[in-house]
Order: sequence, then structure tokens, then C-alpha cells
Amino acid sequence: MARKNAKPEFAVIGLGRFGASLALKLVERGYTVLGIDTDRALVQRLADELTRADLAIVAAPVSHPSLSGTIGEKKARDIAATQASLVVTGCPGCRMQIADALHHAGFDTGVVHTVQVIAEALGASSQAPEARREAKVLLSSGS
Repeated sequence: MARKNAKPEFAVIGLGRFGASLALKLVERGYTVLGIDTDRALVQRLADELTRADLAIVAAPVSHPSLSGTIGEKKARDIAATQASLVVTGCPGCRMQIADALHHAGFDTGVVHTVQVIAEALGASSQAPEARREAKVLLSSGS
């Protein structure tokens, strides 16, 4: 379960320009960050700067539910081990898979799309208030 009354910890899935910038800004602000990407070079480049960086196993298609479930369970265990309170990903398939796996494992970690973080920062309605607060801080810093 996500810890109550503790500083949020984040998992950022996708370490391209936006994901890497978000992850590094969160680390700069003192948060614990797990960075995940399928690109080994991106993971290696950021490994020393993030709390933890992992190479992702690409999500299995829905047509292979057993394989997809196994991969989702591993992702959920890895994310739960970080005690992240929020997972941010730009991949809709990963978002659904991770949210489902976390739910089935009994964790209440939020899983949102990067667009939701941006929408919250711009004042749009969302179900991730912690993402809105952090996004506003990140955007107000000029980065």
C-alpha cells in the first residue's frame, strides 16, 4: 500500500524528453524516483541520477493475457517496492496493465498518463491531486 503521511515517491515510465525532464526535476526536488524505459541507452544514461532506473519489459498484447498478467505482476512488484504514490506513463497500454496489476495486488498507487499531469497543471479536472500539485511546482520553476 502507498504510505500515508509520507513524501510522495514516483515511478516515471518513459524516459524520453518529457519523462526524463520530469524524473530529473522530481529528483532535484528531493523525491524518490523510479525511471523505467524500454531503451537501454536512456536507462543507462539516467541510472546515476535517478533513485532507481530499470529497463522495462515491453507490455504483452491483450491477445496473450497470461503473459500480459505475468509482466504486469512483475511491474507491480517493482513499483510497489519503491513505495511510489504515483506512476506516470505516456503509454496507455502500460497504464491499464499497471493499474490493473497494482489493484489486484492490493496497492492503491495512482497510475496516470503524462497528459493528466499536464492537464492538472493547467487547471483541468483530474483524479490525481498529487500530480497537479507537483506539476504546478515543476511548471512554476520555468522548466
